[in-house]
Amino acid sequence: MQKEFDDRKPETGQRTLRDIAYAVAPISLEEMNTEAALMRRVDQKYLVTAATFRRLMSTATELLGDDLRVLDIDGDRVMGYESVYYDSPDLVGFRAHVQGRRRRYKVRTRSYVETGVSFVEVKYKAGLDVTSKMRTAYPDAPAPGLDDLSDLPDHGVAFAGQVIADAYALDLADRMDPVLRTTNRRATFLIGPHGPMAGGRMTVDVALEFDDGDSRSRMRSDLLLIETKSAGSSLVIDDLLRRLGERPVSMSKYCVGVSLLRPGVSGNKWRRITRTYFEAA
Repeated sequence: MQKEFDDRKPETGQRTLRDIAYAVAPISLEEMNTEAALMRRVDQKYLVTAATFRRLMSTATELLGDDLRVLDIDGDRVMGYESVYYDSPDLVGFRAHVQGRRRRYKVRTRSYVETGVSFVEVKYKAGLDVTSKMRTAYPDAPAPGLDDLSDLPDHGVAFAGQVIADAYALDLADRMDPVLRTTNRRATFLIGPHGPMAGGRMTVDVALEFDDGDSRSRMRSDLLLIETKSAGSSLVIDDLLRRLGERPVSMSKYCVGVSLLRPGVSGNKWRRITRTYFEAA
């Protein structure tokens, strides 16, 4: 480690993540994509307190050593993300997730605040526990932080339609509206292989907020959203989280955000999560 973790600072998600991200050896974006691009992967999500995350990473750094690294881009390790999700007027995509359909997908734009790079992305289920992601460049994306939610560009509609047709032999909805914007800060860790467990990535989100143009909600400030991503096997991180008494949560940022901001839709599937971990912004 480059420095010791400072336990004297307030245990907020943002402060704790920044402390730990700058205490781990760095890796470049090119190196990370070479070692673990993981556009087709198995995901596990966990909502943990700052104190639990600190305990997790203290053990992980001792156990993994050089097999634990953090993405560093020009000195930034906790970076801003903005995503806008698109759906049909009757929320076909959201309802497919509520009903647990095997053929379900999300369409979004994603912007990386520090680098100014944006993509149109489609995430879809490629198997019972496998998620695939396809994306294309969005060079003329609006700057992050604008009040209005932007429409999906024509080339994005065409791209998403082709991905869905190839994956499911389905037609994309005739109309795709901007439904939800999410913003968050994120650090991305590369987890090298350890013993019988395969390597992969771990993303850690803080300051997660939802905005639909009329109202806003956010994750509690003492929490972090961990997502482990592997080619199929559990990561060391998953094992360590289980030892700490943490279990994966079934949630989608898009679906949780819609459930929070649109009381009229059926979001019972995520009610415990929305009531426990989120609050009005």
